[in-house]
Amino acid sequence: MKRMQMVKVLNVIALIVFIVIIGAALYIMKNDIGLIDGLNFGPGSYYYSDIPGWEKYFFTHKYAHSLSPIFIVGFFAGWGFLCWKAWIYLDRKLK
Repeated sequence: MKRMQMVKVLNVIALIVFIVIIGAALYIMKNDIGLIDGLNFGPGSYYYSDIPGWEKYFFTHKYAHSLSPIFIVGFFAGWGFLCWKAWIYLDRKLK
């Protein structure tokens, strides 16, 4: 019985967090908070290829210029694949 109460409490907390996040997102969108001045390209602005010179806004770290964006995305995908395989291995091993 105690576990069911804990699950209900966690569900209520998760619902409250979800509502707060949605509310914060709507507030941010309504007030244009977080936009970079001079970079209003309309609804497609989240596609990097739509923004001229997007590299200077998204690759400002000193190491980013020496690495290819394809390498960075490939490394991210490879790391995700390894984590997924480890998760499957542990799931089977710990059952």
